[in-house]
Amino acid sequence: MQAALPASSTRAFPYLEAHFSRLPSGPMISPHTPHAHYDEELIIVLNGSLRFAYSSRPTQRVAPVDAGSRSEIHAVPTSTSIVREASRGTIAVHPAQNNHTLAAIDGTPVLYCCVRLVGAQLIEQVVTRHAPMELQHGRLARTQILSPSDRLLSMWHAAEGGAGDPPMRTREREDLLDSMVLSGGERLHLHATLTPQGGGYVPHADTYDVLLLTLAGSIEITGPRPQRLGPSSLALLPAGSTHGLRNVGDTASVRYAFELRSPARK
Repeated sequence: MQAALPASSTRAFPYLEAHFSRLPSGPMISPHTPHAHYDEELIIVLNGSLRFAYSSRPTQRVAPVDAGSRSEIHAVPTSTSIVREASRGTIAVHPAQNNHTLAAIDGTPVLYCCVRLVGAQLIEQVVTRHAPMELQHGRLARTQILSPSDRLLSMWHAAEGGAGDPPMRTREREDLLDSMVLSGGERLHLHATLTPQGGGYVPHADTYDVLLLTLAGSIEITGPRPQRLGPSSLALLPAGSTHGLRNVGDTASVRYAFELRSPARK
């Protein structure tokens, strides 16, 4: 397992970390038993095929929270009732307290990215006050499975220099999730963008956190803290930070952008 984003903190998410994991080849190899926790979790399949198993509704059986650790210490064994097969580009969004697990389903290794985050409201309610989750939107969010279109997969393949694919010369965008309310009232938006060679955008600042995951190609984040990202790399752009972007590779670049927005003010 290779660390992609060390444990970080933003105004909306006091805890956020991400890593890449690889499952070896072999049928039904799973990294863990079905479980639930207070962390929100995103699983993005980068190569290979997985089988997601999860419950139809959130559980109320979650272990007591230790304020010094907001990770696996919260996990408890649970059951699952829904099974979905997922291939490259598929994203599973597991809000807090949703039972889930995953397993490889074919003979090739699987590479996936795991993002775990806890919003400020969950920290206040569950960690600080040790109170039950009383959420702004009145109910716990449920797991969602998001699948890329054939067009997006084609763009991804072309950006990797796939045989027979013409070069991509125009910017394209695909929205995968317009808005999903997470368990702490935060909202998740997700889109994919293809940037042609030499393209990009000028520096600006967003009012929300942005997590970028490169799928293909090479980009450079410009601004006070420049970063260069190759395929399967992550960058966290906190709300209010000035940043631009340009494609510095020899091919088009494709990336996912996760917009993490604070709960709406009443």
